Amino acid sequence: MKALRIIGVIILVAGGILIGVSQHIKTRVAEGRIEISSGERKVETGQKLFGATPVTKEAGNTLFFNSANQQIAEGKSEADRYEALANQLQIGGIAAIIVGAGCILWSFIKKKKR
Repeated sequence: MKALRIIGVIILVAGGILIGVSQHIKTRVAEGRIEISSGERKVETGQKLFGATPVTKEAGNTLFFNSANQQIAEGKSEADRYEALANQLQIGGIAAIIVGAGCILWSFIKKKKR
């Protein structure tokens, strides 16, 4: 039963680590989303400035804004991917904590029945 208790503690700690990592990823994703929205505002401001005439609008889109919009879209896609990963890690961490706690409790219950 001592081995079951040790395994339970290891699984419990691993679950806590998974939840910690998922929270770190979620924090970084939130910071990235703030940067993305800042970039979107800058692009919108630039498009308003260059949008005075059709010629400057086309020049601005060709030179600056097409690549900026593409980078913003890539950033949003990457943020979504990491957010999904963080959610999966969090679910796995919760499951590991439940399993680890179950192993620990089971080891004490089995010990009392003897």
